[in-house]
This record gives sequence, structure tokens and C-alpha cells, in this order.
Amino acid sequence: MPLRFHLDVLRSSIWLIVLSVAVAASVAVVVSMQLPRTYESRATLYVGQTLGDPQLDYSGLLASQILTQTYAELVTTRPVLLAVIADLDLEMTATDLKKKVSTEIPLEGTLLEIAVRDRDPELAASIANAIAQQLVAQAPQEDPSVAEDLQRRLDNLDATINRLEAEVSALLARPTRTAAQEERLAVVEEQLATFSATRSTLIEDMSHGSPNALTVVEDAIASDDPVAPSRSMIVGLAAAASLAGSVLLAYIRNARSRAVDDSAVEHRARGGSVRSAPVEGPPA
Repeated sequence: MPLRFHLDVLRSSIWLIVLSVAVAASVAVVVSMQLPRTYESRATLYVGQTLGDPQLDYSGLLASQILTQTYAELVTTRPVLLAVIADLDLEMTATDLKKKVSTEIPLEGTLLEIAVRDRDPELAASIANAIAQQLVAQAPQEDPSVAEDLQRRLDNLDATINRLEAEVSALLARPTRTAAQEERLAVVEEQLATFSATRSTLIEDMSHGSPNALTVVEDAIASDDPVAPSRSMIVGLAAAASLAGSVLLAYIRNARSRAVDDSAVEHRARGGSVRSAPVEGPPA
């Protein structure tokens, strides 16, 4: 059919279309305001070495990316959820809590976001933070005794290096040195180089973080804006459905009107043919 036909159909029912869309949108707004609101809170964790670590390398970063997915799956495991329920004294089962929790990992990243949805924004934030703390508690922790031992070894190395450097300076300061002193200088310089290399390795061990370490980057906070129901989506869907329905009704009305007009024309045509027929006289 030509475009003009469609425009005529829509123009003839424009009042119906506008009224239907307006009524549907108004009803949708009222309904969306009556629906219970859901709020979302997110806690963000970083997996692996800190970004400020000078020893951060590709292998450690890759390991952290793999472990991030593992931590994400750990979020909704039963032991973690039960521990959160106990900590917050929640009146729900682990299955109920699992329905409120989801995780998100940026593409090829080491950030883990824990998202919790609930009708109570404060509770959503508390649950997200409690889950984050449970993950941190289950992550490998650094042994304080190991750190103390490394620091003690570093202090001893520094003392030895200082002593050797002082001896080298004293030998180099002599205007003339005997053969024994030259031999001693070579030995001390070699020891100094060995201890300095050992110290560098020890510093690297002390500063190199674990790829499965967990750090809370951002705590969850209560949100003031609900994420559901989406009022704009509800209104949009209602308006779209009403628009489609009213347009369909306009075409149905037009089709019926045309059918009535065609029937009337046909009826008039039949009536006219009867009146124009010749009247035969009585038989002779």
C-alpha cells in the first residue's frame, strides 16, 4: 500500500494513539512507584602485589589474574556465606544470601567487585563488606616471624658491608701498599661484591608480594539510588506496548470502516440494477 494510506490511517486515529500512550505511561509511573525498591552496594578488592611494588612483573600479574577468578567463585561458596550470616546475625539461609550476591571482574584485570542487592541499602553494604573481609581472612597471610628473620639477616649484612667498605677505604687511602695489602684489598672487594649481591636478593625477597594477596581497595557504602525497579524501563515498555496496540487498533478500525463502505457501495449497486431492469407486461 502507498505511504499516503498509512499516513491517513495514523492521522485518523492520532487522538487514540496519543491518549493510549499517555494513559499507559501514567499507569506505569504509578505502578513503578508502588513496587519495592532494590539497592546495590559494591566492595572492591585487589588481588596480588600492590601496584607500587617495584618488583611487580608480568608473571606475578598473570598469576593474580588467574587467582582473581578463583576468588570470585569463592565469594558464593557456602562456608563464606554461612560465615557472613553468622557475623551479621542474618535471618536467612546461605541459598537466600547467594541470590543477593554477584561478582564482576574487569576484562583481564586483578580487581574483584562484590555486588550485593537488597531492599535495605545499609544491609546491602554490610553484606558486601563482610564478604570482602571473609575473603581477606582466607587469603594467605604473611608470617611475622619470617619477616623478622629477613630483617635480622639484612641488618647483619649491612653491618658486614659497612665494615668491608671501611676496610677498602682504608686500604685505598694508603699512598703505597705492600703485596699482602694488595692481596687483602682484592679479597675484601670480592667479598664486598658478593655481600652486596646477597643484600639485593634479600631486599627483593622482602619486597616481593604474593600474587594471591588480597587488599580491600574500596569499602561498600549504602546507596541512595535504587537499581530496581527501573522506572524509565517500565514506562518505556508500557508506552511502546500501548503505541503498538493503538496503531494496530487504528488499522483494524480502518479495515472495518472500509469493509462497511464497500458493503454499502455493493448494496447500492445491487439496488440500482433492480430498479433499472425492464418491466415485462402481462402475457397476451
